[in-house]
Amino acid sequence: MCVADYDRQHLKYLDVPSMRIPTLKHFYFYQLVYPVALFFVKASILALYHRIFERLQFRYKVWSVAAFVTIYTIVVLFVSVSSLLCFIWK
Repeated sequence: MCVADYDRQHLKYLDVPSMRIPTLKHFYFYQLVYPVALFFVKASILALYHRIFERLQFRYKVWSVAAFVTIYTIVVLFVSVSSLLCFIWK
């Protein structure tokens, strides 16, 4: 089910319990996709900086920020997956 299925309908005519499960599925999907999308945006900006600036010290800083962003994204994904698994097991 999609949000467009419930467009322009009054709340009393909607089957709210049947809407909860698709909404939660979309929420958890977005919770997993959003950090990955942010990672690619940040990585592309860091790649641009790495290509533009040629000083070695600045490139070390770019690599360190890239490592931090990668580790942060992995941690956020693990936390999101574990919260999803905890919700499923209840």
